[in-house]
Amino acid sequence: MEAVAAAHGIGRATGYRWRRDRAQFGDRRRVRKRKAEAQGRKLGRPFRVPSEQLQCLLNDEENPVQDAPIPVQQRINEIPLCPWALRYNLSNCEDAHMYVAAYSYGISASNKRLRVRYGHENKDREAYGYWDLIYFTDEAHFNLTESFQKPYILRRRSKRLEDSNIRTRNKRKATSITLHMYATVNWYFKSPLGFYNDEKDMLKAPKLPPKPRKSKY
Repeated sequence: MEAVAAAHGIGRATGYRWRRDRAQFGDRRRVRKRKAEAQGRKLGRPFRVPSEQLQCLLNDEENPVQDAPIPVQQRINEIPLCPWALRYNLSNCEDAHMYVAAYSYGISASNKRLRVRYGHENKDREAYGYWDLIYFTDEAHFNLTESFQKPYILRRRSKRLEDSNIRTRNKRKATSITLHMYATVNWYFKSPLGFYNDEKDMLKAPKLPPKPRKSKY
């Protein structure tokens, strides 16, 4: 080993260590990373902020400024890191980033009562003979000049639709440059997507679909 190590310009102890690593990990690359995983640690410098403090940033009850930019969250929560380092720690420890927040429109109390009552009255209806003949409609509205700058929120990846990450927005009155979209669906039928721009200049309404017929087979 001494002769081989001297021929390659390394120490004898390094030669023994490399031979021991090859016997354990084979000829695969990135042996340092595999050794660290076997020892239960990560390569690189240790994180200066404990994981519990980073997890508090992802809780809207403990972090009231979860929707604010990273520098604001770092300053208000008194985290001893610069904004760039905090962003790096969140990404590597918690897989968390600033994402565009998902939102839902709030409904009035009277509308909520009607919906709940409708659900209780019809929850035991049969699928065939009642629900297959019901038409469900939905609308969507798009306006390029409204809410152009979407709000962001600090959250983990793939956690967009969790209740704590959904924000409530108030509906705005539609303007003449708002594009409205609608569609209808039931058990047997799915309508094409319809468009109109305002209540005064509606496009030609599509012909109502025929009444669905249930096959005897």
